[in-house]
Amino acid sequence: MQLGRNLPGVRSMNKALRSILVLASLSSLFHVTAGNAVAASTLRGGGTGAAMVLLNRLGEAFSAQNPGVSIEVVVGLGTSGAIEALVDGALDFAVAARSLTPSEQAKSLAFAPFCRTPFGIVTSYATPSGFGRLDLTDFYADPTSRWPDGTAVKVILRPRSDSDTMMLAKLSPRMAEVLDNLRKRAEIPIAATDQDNGKLAASLQGSLATMTYTQALSENLDLRFLEIDGIVPSVENLERGRYSLERRFYFVSRADNRAEAFIAFVRSPEGEKILREAGNLPVMP
Repeated sequence: MQLGRNLPGVRSMNKALRSILVLASLSSLFHVTAGNAVAASTLRGGGTGAAMVLLNRLGEAFSAQNPGVSIEVVVGLGTSGAIEALVDGALDFAVAARSLTPSEQAKSLAFAPFCRTPFGIVTSYATPSGFGRLDLTDFYADPTSRWPDGTAVKVILRPRSDSDTMMLAKLSPRMAEVLDNLRKRAEIPIAATDQDNGKLAASLQGSLATMTYTQALSENLDLRFLEIDGIVPSVENLERGRYSLERRFYFVSRADNRAEAFIAFVRSPEGEKILREAGNLPVMP
C-alpha cells in the first residue's frame, strides 16, 4: 500500500498553511472509495503518522458500507499540523496522538479517544534481549553499547516536541538527561515523522528506536520489540494490565462534525474488529 506523499511546507505549519494544504491536498492524497465510482461526498482527515495506515483501512471499510462517501487521508501533517488544518477548515477531522494543548482547547474542538496501542522500543537486530527500565536507560546512554553479537547500537531519536520523545523521557528518572546528551552527538539521526522513523529503524543495522505496536504491525515493518521489565509489548499484555506503556489515539473534530458518521463507524463492532486486527484496543469516550 502506498500512502500519499508528504505535503510540502505543512510540517512547519507556516502562515501559508491554508493555501498550501488546500491546493496540495488535491494532488497528494490517496482516495479511499467503494469501487471505482466517483464519490458524491468526501471527508478529509489526517494526523499522527502512526495511525495513517489504520485510518486507511477504516476508511475503506466505511466506504464499502457507504458507497456515496469517500475518505481522503492527508499524510505528513502529524498531530499538531492536522489540528491546525482542522481549525482552518482544510480537514474534516484529525487523529491526534496526544491531548489538546490549552490553545487548542480554546478552539472549541470535540476531542475523544478511540483506541490505545502498546508503545515500546524496537530494533532491526534479530534476537534482542530484554531490559529493565534502568538497564535500558544505561543502554541508551553508553556510546559503546552493542548487541550480544557485537553489532553496534544505532540510536534513532525523534524531535523534542514529539510524543514519542515525551514518553521515552518518562521511562526512568535519568532518561530525559540521557536524551538531551544524545542530541549533542552529530552522528545520531533524528526522524521527523513516524514513517521516517520506521524506515530508518528497519534499514539501520542494530537500530534502537521508539514505536507504537500498531505502526509496526500495520506497516509490516521488519522490527522486533524489546521486552521491558520482562514483559513483551503486545495487545494481550496491554489488555491484561501486564504491560503499561501505551499510546492513545483521539478523534478531533469541529462543532459541525462532518465526520460524525465515520467516527460512529469506528466505534461499531466492525470498526472495533479492524482496530484490534491492527494492534489496538478500542476505547469508548
